Amino acid sequence: MTEASIISPLDRLHQQFVLPILREDTAEAAWWCIEQLVAAQFQVIELTWTTPEASRILRDAARQWPHVCFGAGSVQQEANAKAAIEAGAKFLVSPSGLNTWVTALTDEASAQGVVLIPGALTPTEIEALAHSGASMVKVFPIQAVGGTSYLKAIMPPLKASEKQAKLLATGGIDLSEVSAYRDAGAWAVGLGRCLFPNVFVASRDTHALHTLWHEDLGWDVENGGFLDTSSTGVVAVQ
Repeated sequence: MTEASIISPLDRLHQQFVLPILREDTAEAAWWCIEQLVAAQFQVIELTWTTPEASRILRDAARQWPHVCFGAGSVQQEANAKAAIEAGAKFLVSPSGLNTWVTALTDEASAQGVVLIPGALTPTEIEALAHSGASMVKVFPIQAVGGTSYLKAIMPPLKASEKQAKLLATGGIDLSEVSAYRDAGAWAVGLGRCLFPNVFVASRDTHALHTLWHEDLGWDVENGGFLDTSSTGVVAVQ
């Protein structure tokens, strides 16, 4: 058992802080993006279940890179959730906490060390999910309702609640806003297309992609982690 496998998915995500969210139109493009992320030392990666051949990609990736924590996103059906777990997913993300599979699979997922991350938006929804047992909640779409200002506004009542959940902020966040979300109280942020510009993916331009992550995100593509930890408060990925 490796040291990385002992650390919980949520702690590994907080350590990395940025959750890459892959949503590609082809299996080939998704696999190429995973290769680039692993090469750049990202160790927690989400593959949306809407990706063609998502189950196969997840299974193959988990086998090829066992040190990486792979998860499935946009999971909305119980059958898909079970398939993702069988394929090796260590966390499942749903756009809504109302999906019945979240409740149905809570015990099964916990027994296998799989983290369920249901989605919500309002403080009432987030607190309800926390009371139902969610250890992390996806706050989506965060930018559409005010971004960091909204997050700062909802943090005080959530911290005062008897039950608390860590917050994964997603939806329209730009590379330049990552540190601001950390300061606002997010446990982690999900980044999608801004991490994988279509032009770079279509041309399979590894150099351009890694340069973007290095210069615009401040990510150390050789060693992992942020180059300037003083601005993000995030330690280097081990």
